[in-house]
Amino acid sequence: MRILHLANHHIFSDAGHFYMCDRKFSSGFDRLGHCVYDYSYKDMLRASNVFRSSKLGHRKVAEQLRSIVQAFQPDVLLLGHVNLPRELLDDLRAVRPSMQVIGWFVDYVEDRRIGHLRSMASAIDALYVTTGGEPLRTLGRELGVPVIGYLPNPVHPALESGCVWERESWDYDLVYCGADRKAPARRQLLEQLVDKLPKVRMAIRGSLDQPPVYGQEYLDLLQRSLCGLNLSKHHDLYWYSSDRIAQLTGNGLCTLSQRIPGFEELYGEDEVVYFDSEAELVDKIHYLAEHPAEAAVIGRRGWQKAHNTFNVDRICRYMLEGVEGTFSEDYLWLSSYFRL
Repeated sequence: MRILHLANHHIFSDAGHFYMCDRKFSSGFDRLGHCVYDYSYKDMLRASNVFRSSKLGHRKVAEQLRSIVQAFQPDVLLLGHVNLPRELLDDLRAVRPSMQVIGWFVDYVEDRRIGHLRSMASAIDALYVTTGGEPLRTLGRELGVPVIGYLPNPVHPALESGCVWERESWDYDLVYCGADRKAPARRQLLEQLVDKLPKVRMAIRGSLDQPPVYGQEYLDLLQRSLCGLNLSKHHDLYWYSSDRIAQLTGNGLCTLSQRIPGFEELYGEDEVVYFDSEAELVDKIHYLAEHPAEAAVIGRRGWQKAHNTFNVDRICRYMLEGVEGTFSEDYLWLSSYFRL
């Protein structure tokens, strides 16, 4: 197949985000034998006007996309976090009537996005979101999409290439990379960890006034750490986690995560260390730092689950198969796939 992938490919970030899901999915479809053409929608909107604003330049980008669809003749238009105007989507489908349209969303679908997704819904053949269960079915009915399914956070073997459990020593007992701006509860939690665990070697980046890390520097930091902390903006949604879960487990870190509804169905209690409270988290970090061999065993199990079950190739195949609802294998998450 020929796949036109409209997403935020970060072409102006100087490779600082080369490990993000946009690149993983394009690579995954390519690894399956498909021809993928990437188009960084927001970047091109900004590049098309002197003010570098994504709110301007829509006409020029629309003309370019029509030309691309005419020339490339895609079988699939893949939309990742793209606020494509409905009239443009209709125009592109008119240029290529046989083209399937698949949307993906690696985040919580906030209320401010519902209206836009609803305007696109009847022109989308399938939508995949990193939230599962009945909330996902409800979202699909609200939007009016014909197919909606759970989207696991993907692991790519060339990006999540660390095998942390194989190391004999680590520079850090615990790593956390993420922003605490506008997240006072997260900042408070991290401050308490630093205060209550003075002997634990922590690498905190992007929070507590520490600079963030990007690119290979970020991946190197993960691979020099025994344990990793998975914190998401929301932890009360069925099966929802940020893509940090794939980056941590995929590199073999012993991953500690806020308990997420139903998430142990994806990662078992022996593959990820769950916590329900700050006190429990403090106790578990202290124990794992004192027992690195046990942490390494958990990290290895999490790595095996991540690479065997949530490999990006399998997820890309599932996304294509889900349009018709005929699957080549019994994917672990199919209980959260709905034809509406």
